[in-house]
Amino acid sequence: MTVLMGGMMMGGIGACGAMGIVGAVVGGLLGLALLALLVLGIVWLARQLRAPQAGQSADALEVVGREYASGRLTREEYLQRREDLTARSS
Repeated sequence: MTVLMGGMMMGGIGACGAMGIVGAVVGGLLGLALLALLVLGIVWLARQLRAPQAGQSADALEVVGREYASGRLTREEYLQRREDLTARSS
């Protein structure tokens, strides 16, 4: 029985040895590619969540300007808010 199993194992390794190595290499490369895509996706998502959307800063500046023009903000409050908004966007 031991001889039979040893012969089957040797036959299995001999018949699939090359494909086993190629399969392992290809599988490893695919795994690395998927991992790289996952990391890039996380980095992209983090940047999207941190960065203000285009036009947000300008919209906020317009709102502050309207509030100042309507008299709801003092000059000092307006200047402080405008400074805060422009410092964040740059």
